[in-house]
Amino acid sequence: MNFEGIIEYSPLFLTGIVTTVLLALSSLALGLLGGILLALAKLSSIWPLRALANVFSDFFRGIPEILVLMVVFFALPVVLADLTGTYVEITPFVAGLLTLSIAFASFASETIRAAFQAISKGELEAAAVYGFSDWQVFYRIKLPLMWRNAVPGLGNIWQTMLKDTALISVIGLSDVMRAAKAGGDAFRDPFSFLLVAALIYLVITLFSEAVQRRLEAHLRQEA
Repeated sequence: MNFEGIIEYSPLFLTGIVTTVLLALSSLALGLLGGILLALAKLSSIWPLRALANVFSDFFRGIPEILVLMVVFFALPVVLADLTGTYVEITPFVAGLLTLSIAFASFASETIRAAFQAISKGELEAAAVYGFSDWQVFYRIKLPLMWRNAVPGLGNIWQTMLKDTALISVIGLSDVMRAAKAGGDAFRDPFSFLLVAALIYLVITLFSEAVQRRLEAHLRQEA
């Protein structure tokens, strides 16, 4: 192990950790919103909306995320320039955010859809008897029950997305993998720096799993 080199590159690793976690959490927030909207569209009584949502999620679940990343980072600015006449630069962070959010939303939409469908009709009928409006039923009944059903599945998707943030390093994002590559190239010792990167991802993943278990336990107690 090249401890001297690792210590020298520790500030770069710390910056990479912050960038990785920020990207993952931002993608989670945007992806959850997209997943809920897609799930609601799939449950809609309007068949063109259902079809569009199914096509969208099936398409992005069926292609590699690295391909989506390349299109967003390299091709999308060209398309936007053709449409607007002005070049729009997409930074590596924004490209990663869009890519991971789309991927998360596409996979999460199925989990969320199933969670909505698992809600007992009796509870919804009881809310209607008490005079709840459609919005009140959705906000106070459907959403809390959906989260209780969906958290285990969403947690698994989150763990996958967390590790997929490493893909963004290929377009220059200063994340953990970028720091590992820079240190490995500088000291000609890729093993030591890649091992550090692996340990960092392991710690983040284990911490996420612990948070997920506590959240699931909390939701079970509320049931």
